[in-house]
Amino acid sequence: MSKQLTAEEVIERIVQHTGKTYDEVKDLVTKTRESLNNFVNEQGAAYLLANNLEVPLVDNSTRSSQAIPINEVVEGMGPITIIGRISKIYNTRHSVRKDHTPGQVRRLELVDSTGKINVTLWNEKTKVVEELGLEVGRIVRISNAEPRMGLNDEIELSLGSRAIVDDNVIGIDETDFPTVEVPKLMLIGDINKEQNNITIAGKIIKRNGITEFERNDGTIGKVTNIVIKDTSGQIRVTFWDSDVNYALAFDEGQVVKLTNLKSYVNNNVWELSFQSYSSISPYSSEELDELTTDYQFGDAEFKLIKEITEETKNVSVLGRVVSIQDSRTFMTEKGEGKIQSVILGDKSGLISVNFWGDDVKYVESIQIDDILKITNTYTRYNDYSQRVELNVGRSSTVEINPQLDDQAKEFLEVPYVLFEDITENLPAVFIRTKVVGEPIERTTIRKTDGTEAKVVNIEVMDENGETGRIAAWDDDISLINDLNVDDTIEVRLARAKRDEFGVSITLGRNSKIVPITDFDETNTLLQTADKLKQSEIYEKVELDKIEPNMNVFVEATIVKIFPRVAFYDSCNQCQRKAMREETGELICKEHGNIANTRKRMILTVTLDDNSSATMKAKFFNDLAEELIGMSAAEAYEINERIGEDGAVIEQVKSIILLKPLWAKAKATKDNVSGETVLDIRRFGWLDPHKKTDEILSRYKGI
Repeated sequence: MSKQLTAEEVIERIVQHTGKTYDEVKDLVTKTRESLNNFVNEQGAAYLLANNLEVPLVDNSTRSSQAIPINEVVEGMGPITIIGRISKIYNTRHSVRKDHTPGQVRRLELVDSTGKINVTLWNEKTKVVEELGLEVGRIVRISNAEPRMGLNDEIELSLGSRAIVDDNVIGIDETDFPTVEVPKLMLIGDINKEQNNITIAGKIIKRNGITEFERNDGTIGKVTNIVIKDTSGQIRVTFWDSDVNYALAFDEGQVVKLTNLKSYVNNNVWELSFQSYSSISPYSSEELDELTTDYQFGDAEFKLIKEITEETKNVSVLGRVVSIQDSRTFMTEKGEGKIQSVILGDKSGLISVNFWGDDVKYVESIQIDDILKITNTYTRYNDYSQRVELNVGRSSTVEINPQLDDQAKEFLEVPYVLFEDITENLPAVFIRTKVVGEPIERTTIRKTDGTEAKVVNIEVMDENGETGRIAAWDDDISLINDLNVDDTIEVRLARAKRDEFGVSITLGRNSKIVPITDFDETNTLLQTADKLKQSEIYEKVELDKIEPNMNVFVEATIVKIFPRVAFYDSCNQCQRKAMREETGELICKEHGNIANTRKRMILTVTLDDNSSATMKAKFFNDLAEELIGMSAAEAYEINERIGEDGAVIEQVKSIILLKPLWAKAKATKDNVSGETVLDIRRFGWLDPHKKTDEILSRYKGI
């Protein structure tokens, strides 16, 4: 910062130069302040008085030709010369001259070993930056500069028509001037914290128009933005007020360099703001390619849907449209809003993408099975669906059915789920099944809103042999009415859930059923199933690390089997649990009175994997029968014949206890005890000779 004289020092110099008494000068300073309605402080009034009385405040003998240190610059000097290193270059602004004609103004910041000072360039002098190619870090000599009081009561230099800026400074040692940080090009993908001096280069892939808004003080502001993409990603840059003209000077497709940008987070996405000393200029794509060899200049890097979390920022996705939701309107403080969603699928899963406000127009051109390439979305957790969703924002781009290479097409292989993987409500699934039952029509029912509806169910089986049902309502019934037993079908975009009666697949307005006629093609279902089972759907975890809602793979030993077995009867047609009336009749909610039922059971055991915890595990129906080596009907008969609930367990305990197994399971929270329990989905026996004796030794004598 430049050196300034105190009010007392200025008064003393006036006394010495004019011969007036101290009190007389003091009184003149007070009157000067009063004439300006006390707008300036005593120091400012003293400077003004000295200027009016033509009192020199510094020695002018050498100041015009010999450079002076920045900290010795004071107001009231005549033309001076300084030498300094450029630390900041501000943008050119519009101004109004004293004669009310339009003018221009621009600022530089210079530093030397004694301090820093702002330099104001007026009108034609604003062009000197481009004419000399001035950059941050360059040393310049400025002659005929006029010191004056500027913003925040700090001394600055004013450069008029007589001022000279010279960047060819000789006879100096550059090491005498402090170094300044010269902005280096930064990859967009590396922007991960708030900074004020970011410099990027990239292609303008989107340029928005100017939006006007009213500030709290009633003035009108302007804002616009562009989206810049480099080899590592893309980002939105916002321009405010007069700076919007800098953005409008460039077109989409041009490659530009932007300096001294400020980064911030908006809706969980990093964005940049163009500041008063930021700049934008043309840049060559060849130079951009030299930034890195780790990326290819072009498309953004796409994420698999399963890798997207609530913390993921600036998400780009490539997916197939598997569902289009109806648009909805809602009210906000600013008026009516609108939202419409589509569900995208790739080889790893499905995700909902929300379009807001004017962006809903994109959905009008989208159809089922279209490929969408969406860049720069932001994530948000939906408390209602309890899922992470993507949102198209102002910096997002949407491309429908882009040209794809073979690598990109791999993203679009939407996976088919197995019944064993349906452990929660799924909004849109792809399933391949075989029809094992005739369509069963349910009588017309009355819904809660008073209208009537009809439903038809059909039993199907997946490639693992697990059965479930497909339900079709009203107009969707036509999709399954013509199906026959042993038909192999592909069900697309159906809702799936698992309840106490098994897996239920419900068809919706976007659902499709496609017959599979080639038997060899259906054999690939088993290969698909094997790939899914070998994937990371189930994570190998020790028992003491398991928490509810985890899909886990465990290797453990059965150390306890609970004597009480839960038996129940199920309907042969829909597999739902049948309820026994007081009359002894069995009633199915779907099919009424039923005569043919199947006995089912649930077994509970305790597993130990030699970690710091043991855990209960439940085996349901077919898996329970496989565990004890007999059917549920046989197990029930043993209990009934002996007259004890635990009779069947006593018979099989010696075969099962201390037997090691592997299992894929869903961890759940018991509603009564609150403890974590494993619901077994698949299991197999391990070779006990390959296991250590640690667990076995802990349970000898059981």
